[in-house]
Amino acid sequence: MSCESPISTRPKRSWATRPALGSTKAWRRQSTGIAGESAVIRLAQPQFGSEEAVGIAAVLASGRLCQGKQVEQFEQAVADYLGVRNTIAVSSGTAALHLALLCLHIGPGDAVVVPAATFPATANVVVHVGARPLLADISLDDYNIEPALLESCLETALKDGHRVKAIIVVHQFGQAARMDQVMRLANARGIPVIEDAACALGAGCLDGKCGTLGKVACFSFHPRKNITTGEGGMLATNDLAVAERARVLRAHGLQGPGQTLVYPGLNYRMTEMQAVLGISQMTKLDAFNSHRVGLARAYDERLLASPAVRVPRKREDATHIYQSYVVLLDERIERELIISHLREQGIETVRGTYAVHLLDYYRDRYRYTDTAFPIAATVSMRSLALPIHSGLSSDDVSRVTSALLDAAGEMA
Repeated sequence: MSCESPISTRPKRSWATRPALGSTKAWRRQSTGIAGESAVIRLAQPQFGSEEAVGIAAVLASGRLCQGKQVEQFEQAVADYLGVRNTIAVSSGTAALHLALLCLHIGPGDAVVVPAATFPATANVVVHVGARPLLADISLDDYNIEPALLESCLETALKDGHRVKAIIVVHQFGQAARMDQVMRLANARGIPVIEDAACALGAGCLDGKCGTLGKVACFSFHPRKNITTGEGGMLATNDLAVAERARVLRAHGLQGPGQTLVYPGLNYRMTEMQAVLGISQMTKLDAFNSHRVGLARAYDERLLASPAVRVPRKREDATHIYQSYVVLLDERIERELIISHLREQGIETVRGTYAVHLLDYYRDRYRYTDTAFPIAATVSMRSLALPIHSGLSSDDVSRVTSALLDAAGEMA
């Protein structure tokens, strides 16, 4: 999980049909009543229509607000889209990751390999089950875990006596990791793979869709994701035992008509309001993803020739859905000054991702040095996420890139 941020993601209402990329109009913007607000280009902007409003009104009128038929319908929609047997809706992507570890019986004394660059939640859930996160550095080409460095991490773990019980692979920013190589390394050692597909619903590679390649996958429906339920998450798996355990654990550990307590569970249930949003959003997912791909191409065209920024690299063997459009700034450029300058221009941007070993808690607990994972550190310090969402127009992209290149040009 690599892409959340504290930046405001207040929904922008739009009842109009989205025109093709390249039009001077995007989804119709609504005034917020705040001076200058309509001119702000947000980092993310959830797109809802009248059908979502009608659906939520119907749920409220029904009186059934938590984990009912709407949740089941949403689960089925995602299962059908992915082509998996089981999907389990939960309250967040982090909850999905937590349950995935619990369903694989990971706990104290165990270790889990995690990419060195990811949103903190990916490592946090490992700590919460009492296990140790072992970091493997990423590739500068696609920002995903580097298979050669994953292999080194696994070999070192074996020598050091760590009991590796899982590998969490993040499909960073919406591009699939090199799952053929990851799965080969994992299968040779009998280690299950958890896909952190928080950013990757609709992405894939030659081996299949993200979320269908490991033992279990975890999705997020945070407002920065390609579809959103406000908050929310989902597990996907073809393993019936994992699915059954997840369903029980998300609902306090209670099972069956008699509500027998079989595990000390959690309250990770999804609401019916979230689910009805998800049902509607799933019908728009492919269109949303397609629009993001078009925006990414527009960004590429405007930024590719600049020595001040490096555009994201798309692998030929992967489908990239651009949950985030993340550039790498030249080392001479101060990112925080760029963010501040763009904010003054009414453009929201944030760092691309985090280096886990540079976060205070992990640095202090595991005594990491700053240079322990150099690629993760580089990406953490120099990456910049630009606005990308289904309400963005080509004119917006031009405004963002002009402001970015003007500011970067003064520093480079």
